[in-house]
Amino acid sequence: MNIIPAPSTLDAAQSRASVQTVPTPGPALREPLRFALFALGVGFLADALFRGGAVGLGVNVPIAVVSFLICLFLLARREGVAPKRAALALFVSPLLFFAAMLAVRANPSLAFCNLAGCGILTLLLLHFWGDGDPFTASFGAWLALPWKALGGTLRAAPPVLSRAGGQVIVHGERREQYAAVGRGLLISLPVLFLFGTLFANADAVFAARIHTATAWFFPSDWGAQTVRFVWTAATAFLATGGFAYALTRRETSASASKAPSASLGMTEAGVVLGTVSALFGAFLATQTRYLFGGDAHVQAAPNLTYAEYAHHGFAELNIIAILTLALIGGLKAITKRETTKQSRTFSLLSTILLALTFPLLASAFGRMTAYEAAYGATELRLFVDVFMAWLAVGLLWCGATLWRTIPGGIGVYVCAVGFLVSLNVLNPHREIARRNLERYQRTGRVDRVYLATLSEDALPELIRLRASSVPDDRTLLEEITGRDALDARPRAWGAWNLSRAQGRRLQEANKRSGTRALAPTFSGILETR
Repeated sequence: MNIIPAPSTLDAAQSRASVQTVPTPGPALREPLRFALFALGVGFLADALFRGGAVGLGVNVPIAVVSFLICLFLLARREGVAPKRAALALFVSPLLFFAAMLAVRANPSLAFCNLAGCGILTLLLLHFWGDGDPFTASFGAWLALPWKALGGTLRAAPPVLSRAGGQVIVHGERREQYAAVGRGLLISLPVLFLFGTLFANADAVFAARIHTATAWFFPSDWGAQTVRFVWTAATAFLATGGFAYALTRRETSASASKAPSASLGMTEAGVVLGTVSALFGAFLATQTRYLFGGDAHVQAAPNLTYAEYAHHGFAELNIIAILTLALIGGLKAITKRETTKQSRTFSLLSTILLALTFPLLASAFGRMTAYEAAYGATELRLFVDVFMAWLAVGLLWCGATLWRTIPGGIGVYVCAVGFLVSLNVLNPHREIARRNLERYQRTGRVDRVYLATLSEDALPELIRLRASSVPDDRTLLEEITGRDALDARPRAWGAWNLSRAQGRRLQEANKRSGTRALAPTFSGILETR
């Protein structure tokens, strides 16, 4: 006789089963040797493009990214693992965009951000390639996913390499055949060396080609060659792990992200939101004139400088806006809302708190604007402006999730990608040059030393001074672009960059015309040395 357990007993059993589920391993790779060979090819390509890190960043980055993606697609097709459309839609386009911008912009700070963005997007693409839904990931999960993918990549490589090594070992007749080929190669080495030496002595061109072909095995600089070997091996190791992680990772009931259990009552959450909103309101009521006084407030207040006005409270106001997002997101995750009324009350209180946060963020933006008007634009100030704009977008996104069924965690990704895309489109160094030159036209004041540190991205704005009929403008141009020549040392083709190439063409044109160089001094830790 079948005994049907009571509903409570059945629910408890199912609950325990869901908690005790053992993660199932992903599917085994069919051809691990193919993975290792593809990864080795990626390693040699990385050496050719970057030469152990000795070559700067430029067109080599998009070439490397596209090559890696092609290998990943080919291996996935061979293994029968179709990529998730969500992963392709969310990660491939921005990855290619940021890689391409490394070959367009010469700004070192922006290049560092683009390189970091490429790395993080690659890890996210590997994580969601075969399984998982990025739209359901929580806020905390998005912050942890790159580290999780990196750890999975490092763990996936050794087993694949071990199995690939096992495939190389042959037995029986085939083993004897390979051994015979090996003995033949050993016998041919001294013969090849003898004839190769004679041919090299007979023709200088052939000798140069022999030297190039054998430079990897007989380098003139063993230290540099060791670095290149480690670079190639490390790249191949990471590529092996990345390919394997992307094509074998599978979500399980134990590893899938779950929302934390609701443990806070609506009354407690309402008190927290209400008291914090009251504090925000009191602060705004007592500090309205100071928060939004701007230029008039600085001039009216004795002993108050623009620097003090901008710095005093600026960081705190931005931190408050960020903590507000974290507070609402955390309360939303752990608060029990058992009725429709409770859900609406929670959404209303959270919306009020968000509404009170916007004036604080607007005040911080106004302070930075006043500071820039007084002292000029810099890269850090421009980055902060763009960051605050996307922080406001994050606040709006958070508010939308309170009233509509919109995934909240994906908003973190959208704002982060939007921030970096905005910087690339804005072109920080050109925008900084434009703002400072406009300020110079209005006030006659400009930081010549700072403008001289901008990269070739600023050239389109600086060139405008040459057409000016005002002698002081042309003098300013000569002071800013005071270096007589760009670094004429040869660069590897992989480090080619559009802005730097335009700067060199302009330099050559000025040399032919006998005029002073217009290309500014630039300090690039990421450029070729």
